[in-house]
Amino acid sequence: MTLSRGGKYLAILLVLFVIFGILLTPLSGIETRPVADLTSFGLPLLSIFLVGLVLDFVSLLLLFSGRDALASILAIVGSAVFFPAFFADRTGNLSSQPAPTGIFYLEWATAVISLVAILFALKVRKESRSHLHDFKRGRGY
Repeated sequence: MTLSRGGKYLAILLVLFVIFGILLTPLSGIETRPVADLTSFGLPLLSIFLVGLVLDFVSLLLLFSGRDALASILAIVGSAVFFPAFFADRTGNLSSQPAPTGIFYLEWATAVISLVAILFALKVRKESRSHLHDFKRGRGY
């Protein structure tokens, strides 16, 4: 299955999002705040972020299996659910401690990647819908 140009860019963005998402977890060593310091508001937001990370990974797999429409929907949702945790950390509502410097910059980079991924996912969704209409009209494939 060959990806469209938008699909290739989306795949790259999803890979970056997954890598950056893993770097934002305590597994990377960059995040030094203890999980015990998460607020009652922060714990569910972190869980939602992790679900979004899984959705983006599944979206990447679906993109390469030719299921562009479903992949684009999962990419939009997976990327969008990063923002509640991002804004909570920016406002001091995620943890009782401020973000370490590395996390601060990684979160901003991830926010940019998320926004651009959502835009490319919308593009891929539009492309997949136009190909479906062409196929139904007997013009495609």
